[in-house]
Amino acid sequence: MASHQWCTADAPGMSTSIVAFPRTVFTSKHHYAVFVKGQTPLTERLVKPALIEQNWRVGRILWTVFDLITIVVLISGLYLWVAVEKHNQLKSRDLRS
Repeated sequence: MASHQWCTADAPGMSTSIVAFPRTVFTSKHHYAVFVKGQTPLTERLVKPALIEQNWRVGRILWTVFDLITIVVLISGLYLWVAVEKHNQLKSRDLRS
């Protein structure tokens, strides 16, 4: 279950208003902030904050996966670029002959 769903489960009749990521004005270095507000005319201007501890293991695994995908994309792009250049050089040699 997502963090903002936990907050709304703990605060019935409230919906997620803002989710602030760690190291922003509204949070600390290691916490997400989820702000929920009411849905009735009386509570729609009331905002209730909740700080949620950041799970670094999931974050590190996710960034590792993104890094590996980026490396694969870069290497395949370089390979394709070199292959196209070789093909173009061979094609231009054949046209000259």
